[in-house]
Amino acid sequence: MTRYVVIGAGAVGCAIGGLLARAGAHVAFVARGAGCEALRRDGVHVVTPQTSFVVRVDVLDGAPAPGDVVLLCVQSQHSAEALAVVRERGLAVVCMQNGVATERIAAQSFARVYGAMVWSPLASPQRGCVRIYSEPPHGVVDVGCYPAGVDPLVETVTRDLRAAGFDARPDPQILRTKYGKLLVSVGNAVEALAGPKARGSPLSDRVIAEALRCFAAAGIDYLPLEELLARVQSVKSLPIDGLHRSGGSMWQSLDRGAGSVESAFLNGEIVALGERHGIPTPLNRGLVTLSERAAREGWSPGSVADLERSLG
Repeated sequence: MTRYVVIGAGAVGCAIGGLLARAGAHVAFVARGAGCEALRRDGVHVVTPQTSFVVRVDVLDGAPAPGDVVLLCVQSQHSAEALAVVRERGLAVVCMQNGVATERIAAQSFARVYGAMVWSPLASPQRGCVRIYSEPPHGVVDVGCYPAGVDPLVETVTRDLRAAGFDARPDPQILRTKYGKLLVSVGNAVEALAGPKARGSPLSDRVIAEALRCFAAAGIDYLPLEELLARVQSVKSLPIDGLHRSGGSMWQSLDRGAGSVESAFLNGEIVALGERHGIPTPLNRGLVTLSERAAREGWSPGSVADLERSLG
């Protein structure tokens, strides 16, 4: 049986690891500090609109072993540090972050790198606990070889994810799909700074327009937004205990005072493309700067009243 080693005990790690374990997969976690202690003591606590359960999982003292499949579920800014604990360079590493940078980071050290596009309404009120605001399915998780293709491991992983309650498919063009999702993810900073209503605002549209100009200049193929939304239409955000999820992952990072956000790997990806191809990206650049300041200084999510003016 494949052993899945989940690195990261936040929302994505607990959702995927917890549901895989409940479905009978062999799951272990690599976690540190309070997260490690919580998993050892309490297991993984999963709450959905219809049920709540706890699963017990192994927590590793050391690195994953040969033959394990690593599910990298930390936010992008923590990926390089998290991968440093994986000493077996022949391991398969599945990158489950927003953006497209973590696969590049992993490919510097690992020969078997996979990308995953995760679309699921999640919240993690504390380490070792996740609220999944959709069922069924609990989310979409498409997996493919990086940079392209599928192999038997992709088939195994997506089969196990389907058994766990996800709508999961092999995706031979996973990088194309993840670039498509990046067009959504560049709006995470807009939402985190100015509130959920700002995501569909004219400002948000101009942030996406900068990204599209950069994609065109770089010749990047991406999944069009309408196709991405059609792929994830099975995911319905439902209330838990009468309450809907308050905001996305970056909103939640500010809300819990995490001290860092992943905007440098989302909006920053657009800034880097713009620099490489001579495309101005003032909005995406400003969002990186402002969101990182918000994280450092402990701003409340949605507290920037006039985001456009703040971006200059």
